[in-house]
Amino acid sequence: MFTQSMRYLGEKGAVDNSQKEVKASAFGFAVGTKDFYQYMHKNKDIRQYLINEVNHPLNVMKNKNMVSINSCISIDLTGQVTSEGLGHRQISGTGGALDYVKGVNFAENGKSFMVVESTKTNKSGEVVSNILESLPEGTPVTVPRSEIDHVVTEYGLVKIKNLTFRQRAIALINIAHPSFRKSLASGAISKGLIKEVDLEKIEFETVVEKIDGEKVSYQLEDGICTITLNDEKSLNALDVKLQRELLKFLEKADIDSRVKVVILTGAGGSFSSGGNVKEMRKANTANALDQYSKLSTKNVGAVSLAIRSMLKPVIEKVRGSAAGAGMNIALACDFRIVAEGTKFIEAFVNIGLMPDAGGFSLLTSLVGPAKATELLYFGNVISAEEAKSLGLITELVSTDNLDEATLKFAQKLNLLPTESLRRMKDLINQVSYSNLPSSINREVEGQRALAQSDDFNEGMNAFIQKRKPYFQGK
Repeated sequence: MFTQSMRYLGEKGAVDNSQKEVKASAFGFAVGTKDFYQYMHKNKDIRQYLINEVNHPLNVMKNKNMVSINSCISIDLTGQVTSEGLGHRQISGTGGALDYVKGVNFAENGKSFMVVESTKTNKSGEVVSNILESLPEGTPVTVPRSEIDHVVTEYGLVKIKNLTFRQRAIALINIAHPSFRKSLASGAISKGLIKEVDLEKIEFETVVEKIDGEKVSYQLEDGICTITLNDEKSLNALDVKLQRELLKFLEKADIDSRVKVVILTGAGGSFSSGGNVKEMRKANTANALDQYSKLSTKNVGAVSLAIRSMLKPVIEKVRGSAAGAGMNIALACDFRIVAEGTKFIEAFVNIGLMPDAGGFSLLTSLVGPAKATELLYFGNVISAEEAKSLGLITELVSTDNLDEATLKFAQKLNLLPTESLRRMKDLINQVSYSNLPSSINREVEGQRALAQSDDFNEGMNAFIQKRKPYFQGK
């Protein structure tokens, strides 16, 4: 095909046909404007032939140092190329790619280049790799692997001619989009194309950002953001400073387009012990206690709202314990991967308070009003096994396997279509959590009132003194 761009190259002297067997720009058909066709008319430097002549490998091979450049839709890890379609869906005609690749392979000093964009966006808005583990069933092979010489993406060029399957897979993964290299390598290992030892030969480019706050840390790697509560001495108790840092990092993860999945966890042996009792005790006047109760309850409520309103998957990785507001923040997450031996407890009633952090709405949505009433009224410890039976846990794993299991779960989510997940979470919020904001407002009101009660004062004293409280309903 002769086009306007080729005219431009000729006029600039970049193409002069001096090294060709036929001293003219040979073409089978042309596409352009009226002005372009007038340029072509009776132009001795341009010559039209039948397609069968222009594309015939025997004619192509007559040119020394011939270079063939063709584009394609997709290529698999063994070098099979399609320029026509994927599966049984046809996108284009066969074209002359195979003819030119064959001709160049026989030409003296000939070289062929197959060019492919590393990714494309499909109809669902999902970004997918054009370098595939294998071509989908039914896909026509336009140029077979035995003919492919060089492959080019925006991430590099590799020569795969005469390489083994194993060598080809490694080379092609290294010019795939960085976001897909790990999944391609994993697929190649499962298919036996490469071995785990070959991972050392693959350049896994990662986007890494790490921020260490005073009580919370933030790390982003390969689209997975891990937010960690880092106040081990207090068992990650939710004091005001920690609440604010946590909220700040959740908001950051929400607006960062690089973040696809969020993991929320706690350092040390516990996710969170709930409210910080020592900080509560510092509010030693009625007014100070009222202001503290209002601020703290609003903050933990805002954390749960931030998790639900963030239309990205949020995974809670839990070991040790999740108590009070810590448990309810865990319930706000979309998934909970939990280590064996972990304990959950809605501990508020034990010190004369009521749940916050959206606990009423979240727990009721997950287990129903009858079971939620029982768990909230009695404040008993919930074992990991009971939590699993209640549907509060996504996966229950050994402590040693917690980190690996959570990462694998996050990586699985990371490969799913982002926009589909966003829309699904948005609708789940509407169906199941539409009352969360109003419920949190009621929690703030109720908590402020209860913080002024004699029963709360007794509950706090009993907690500090490690004895059973004696409540009098005042």
